Amino acid sequence: MKYPKILNRSKLLILFIVFIFSGCSSINTLKFKNIVKVNDVYYQKTSDLVSLDELGSELGKVKLTTPKTNGKYEFVNYEASKLEVGTKIYKLENEDFIAVEIKDIDTVYQKYKRISPNEIIEK
Repeated sequence: MKYPKILNRSKLLILFIVFIFSGCSSINTLKFKNIVKVNDVYYQKTSDLVSLDELGSELGKVKLTTPKTNGKYEFVNYEASKLEVGTKIYKLENEDFIAVEIKDIDTVYQKYKRISPNEIIEK
């Protein structure tokens, strides 16, 4: 039994619509700034380093890395956009900043500053 041409056109139209909408999600992929969330506060990497004598107690370690999003996204505590899982995070005297341990040839401590949740996406 042959199906009417209308059914074939309908199937093609549905496939076309699905194809178009499935391609749109990749267009909306956004990248996060170099951030980490600690105790419900977002912090962004600065160009400043911190000396050993400025370090406070360890706050915790990065538990999850999420470099991009397909829409709205809220980080959980100890989630970072560009830091490796296991990276140590330290308290600083000024609560608007934290220090993050960066291991390379030498270990350095990078300063991160407090930012608003509205500032976490790269523009």
